[in-house]
Amino acid sequence: MTRELFPRDRSEDDEDELALPDPSRVRSEVPTVPGPDLTPGETKEVEAPPGTGVEDPEDA
Repeated sequence: MTRELFPRDRSEDDEDELALPDPSRVRSEVPTVPGPDLTPGETKEVEAPPGTGVEDPEDA
């Protein structure tokens, strides 16, 4: 007779191991917290770095 080193719980054999859990069995929801405001306080125009091939329309 062969004994299993780690016996399986046979009551869950009908469930797919890769499937998502049944929503009705989920016990609680993960709370969501709003993240930080990433909107910049100000923006400014900057010149393109030299050698990037971007020409200033005022120089043309």
